[in-house]
Amino acid sequence: MLKKHLFLMKPNNQQTNITAIIDKVMETYDYQIIITKSKEHLMEIIEINKQSNMRIYAIGGDGFIHYLIQNMIYTNLELVVLANGTGNDFIRSLEASNNIKTALENSLKQESQFMDIIKANDTYLINSFCFGIDSETAAYVHRYKKIPLMPSSLQYGYVLLRRLMHYKFYPIKVHNDTFAYQEPILIGAICNGKYYGGGFNICPDALLDDGYFDITLIKGIHRLSVPRHLFLIAIGKLNKSNSVTMTKQKEIIVHSKSEVNMDGEVYPAGEYHLTLIPKGIYIVKG
Repeated sequence: MLKKHLFLMKPNNQQTNITAIIDKVMETYDYQIIITKSKEHLMEIIEINKQSNMRIYAIGGDGFIHYLIQNMIYTNLELVVLANGTGNDFIRSLEASNNIKTALENSLKQESQFMDIIKANDTYLINSFCFGIDSETAAYVHRYKKIPLMPSSLQYGYVLLRRLMHYKFYPIKVHNDTFAYQEPILIGAICNGKYYGGGFNICPDALLDDGYFDITLIKGIHRLSVPRHLFLIAIGKLNKSNSVTMTKQKEIIVHSKSEVNMDGEVYPAGEYHLTLIPKGIYIVKG
């Protein structure tokens, strides 16, 4: 049995209910719950415990996991994801339960396994690196008032369509020694997992442990073609479009004149050197 189970979550309106679930399920285990104060506090907790042998439970969305993993690479720490975010895209590729109680109970029966990680310059990401209108949409999706009863994936599409009214296609350069792409782009995604944007299947062939990341590039298409491409993303059939380039790589350089998005977090425009880190982290499916 592992020495300790450490639960990390930021303050939220479900905090009391989640804590009660953890207390009930973990009553015979050595565990601790920490409410994190900031992303810096989250990263500091991992840094302090990185030499230990424990299981870390991330109670949050992709952005929360993004900061948590920065100090977990090449350690003996094991990661369990208990989804409690807006999009929860990474857990879809992990094929784990979206229910916190079920995922926690399942994880206690599972051994950890290796998973790949992507490094972009000096930052690690677990799920996706996006550019083009996607990074702008991801930044705006939390700002627009949500439509009641609309699923998160449709919410993303709704914001995307609204942003297209004001969006210019930016030239993007994506290249390595064997691959080159340079033209105005609508959406660009470099993924470890399959999903982004609250459930859009942008890289349907991606695997978390195959030693590659997947790249999907949609060129600057006419606005009237956008709904069709959103539908193809939703059903994982982007390869049916002649406007889409898809490839698997281990290393790539991206030059973006607009902001980029890593695991739902916005980063500045610039040059990013992405490399695949094979078997970079231990993961436990819930």
